[in-house]
Parts: sequence; C-alpha cells; structure tokens
Amino acid sequence: MTSAALAVGGLQRWRAVQLAMRRDAPLPRSLLFPVLAVALFVIAVLTAVMVLQ
Repeated sequence: MTSAALAVGGLQRWRAVQLAMRRDAPLPRSLLFPVLAVALFVIAVLTAVMVLQ
C-alpha cells in the first residue's frame, strides 16, 4: 500500500514540477518525504513489536 501511495504521489509531483518549469514558477514542495518517513517508522515499530513478542 505504501508503494502504491508513493507511485501516485510521485506521478502527481512529476506533473506539478513539469507545469512549474513550463511556467517558470518555483518548484512545489513535496509531501512524499514526510509520508515516506512516517510509513517507514510505523513499519519499523510494527516489526520490532512482532520480533520482541
């Protein structure tokens, strides 16, 4: 599920960056990095809980 969200988010970011470059506008910020960090943290915590049980 995380990979699907990243794929969709990456496509949306690519489109937004392309549009900004065509308009000579500043590049938009990406929300993918915080989302990826939170997802990896949750996966790490769940893995640790499962291993330590």
